Amino acid sequence: MNDAKSPQEVKVELSRRIDSLMSELFPSAKRESGGKYTMGSFTGSSGRSCSVYKARETGVYLAKDHATGESTSILELVHRQ
Repeated sequence: MNDAKSPQEVKVELSRRIDSLMSELFPSAKRESGGKYTMGSFTGSSGRSCSVYKARETGVYLAKDHATGESTSILELVHRQ
């Protein structure tokens, strides 16, 4: 029996745990209204040029680095850590 989760299932699970995930992996990130987080980059440095937010269509968190224009899923953001 294969109990492996699909990438989408993992993204949903990570999104459900977003508060603990962000505090553990990105302690410099600041939580803002609406469950959005800001930080300096995808590495979690201090700053505001990167946003982690819930996509309206899917309810899954995404990250966007406004300085570079790069966007990524919560799964990829965690993988980079």
